[in-house]
Amino acid sequence: MATYIRQLYAVEELSSKIFAVAPEDLSVQLVAKDVHGKGRGDIKFLVESEGELLLVDVYESFDLAYKDALKINVFRLDEKEKEWVKLPSLGDRILFLGNGCSFSTCDSDLCVAKGNCVIFMEDVFDNYKLCESGMC
Repeated sequence: MATYIRQLYAVEELSSKIFAVAPEDLSVQLVAKDVHGKGRGDIKFLVESEGELLLVDVYESFDLAYKDALKINVFRLDEKEKEWVKLPSLGDRILFLGNGCSFSTCDSDLCVAKGNCVIFMEDVFDNYKLCESGMC
């Protein structure tokens, strides 16, 4: 769940469909379709970043060279088309993702050399089968 433009947003884990919940009457409205096979991950996060709603899709890689490697895809909501657009890079953004909250900032706010990073807080993988060996 995330707040964006003064509304609460929720992602349906299996389909990646996004719904907005109106605070006045708690009505639910479809905001975005699924990511059409691009979002195959077991864990999804919504986060507001620089005025955009982002969907972070995390899944386990099956690359034999890297045991327990994770892949991350980040999508931006195109509100007009009600679709997710895959971002090739986060630019100077840094995303902090957790079970209780997720937020973003830019590299200059933290006085770090570069952005384009995703940092997982807490034990976000505890409820999933990803990284069963504890190496994530």
